[in-house]
Amino acid sequence: MLTQFFGRLRDGHYHRLSTPLAIFLISRSLIWVIGFVARVAFSSRLGDGPWHTHPGQIYLDIWDRWDSAFYRGIARQGYVYLSPDEPGNVVFFPLYPLLTRLAHLLAADWTIAGLLVSHVCLLLALVVLYNLTLLEFGDRATAQRAIFYIAIFPTAFFFSAVYSESTFLLFAVACVYFTRRREWLPAGVCGLLAATARVTGVLLYGYMLLEWASAGGLTWRNFYRRQGWAGVVTRPGLLALLATQLVPLGLLLYMLFLQWRFGNALAFLQGQADWGRGSLYSPLAILWRDFRPLLLDPFVPGWAVNDIWRTGLDALLGVGALLLVPFVWRRLNAAYALYTAVAVLLPLATGTTMSLSRYVLVLFPLFMLLAWWGRHPLVDRALTLAFALLLGILLTVFVNWGFVA
Repeated sequence: MLTQFFGRLRDGHYHRLSTPLAIFLISRSLIWVIGFVARVAFSSRLGDGPWHTHPGQIYLDIWDRWDSAFYRGIARQGYVYLSPDEPGNVVFFPLYPLLTRLAHLLAADWTIAGLLVSHVCLLLALVVLYNLTLLEFGDRATAQRAIFYIAIFPTAFFFSAVYSESTFLLFAVACVYFTRRREWLPAGVCGLLAATARVTGVLLYGYMLLEWASAGGLTWRNFYRRQGWAGVVTRPGLLALLATQLVPLGLLLYMLFLQWRFGNALAFLQGQADWGRGSLYSPLAILWRDFRPLLLDPFVPGWAVNDIWRTGLDALLGVGALLLVPFVWRRLNAAYALYTAVAVLLPLATGTTMSLSRYVLVLFPLFMLLAWWGRHPLVDRALTLAFALLLGILLTVFVNWGFVA
């Protein structure tokens, strides 16, 4: 795999690495500068937060907010689980804290270790996403727009914080990339790692199964016919199916750990109530519930304006993502579309749109589609302007301890 990749670089395909590197450096530099300036300029007006890991070093301190404390705590001291009523930090999946702990061998400071993991994973994710888009569309300009759009998405600053978004994105994109290249074992391994970074990583299992069936010529039309299975019931086909089973193994391994450590394999589910998530709800009803105040009266008394706009933005992005699913199906394929749809509907089914903007952030098929549409200059300029403007606003809120997602 790596031999083939570097072989392409020797053949003059340096853009496969240089383009993602350039977008990574430019976007991260701008986000760091804007975050620093926003903190210095607005800290006295927007108030202070509950803690500061680096009070004298604003350029580091601004990237350690909210959930960062849980990730640092897990990396440093491990998981805590008292009871279903006090679930501790088990809702946060282990891969990112584990990588942060390994990075701590290089960086003595825990925040710096977390930032190191986030940025390395982001750079690699952009490289893989660029090559995946190139594989699907065969066009360098489209591939460049895909990674550019995701790098300036309104919540893309989470890629630069002590959060798990970069880690999940890397292994989710890598799983799909290797699957599309029919390299099933590395795809399964990456899917396993994605499932240990975030619960929605297990959805890659469905994606791989659909691609496995497609690769063997198995469709809904010939599903009940012997000839439909002829291409999958072969030695390569069965080995590919076996590799696919690695994806749910990632979630299973975390559940086994929770059972061994705390005697409760479902502790991560039971703890969701502390984050405003509960039993199954209608995803569309939840979207309408949180989007309606933004439409009817965004300044209604009794509900903080920032709450209305935050939940409204989450709901708006959820609606937008679902509306794009049919176009993902048409321009890419059914596996991409179904993965995207379920990845939006699953968090909504827990009864809240909270943090949905972070779930949408890592739905790379959407950015591949937008990149294809962005071949029209007007669309490209509109997306760039809207994303950059919202990114600046939300980043200012985030670094000054406003809750964004």
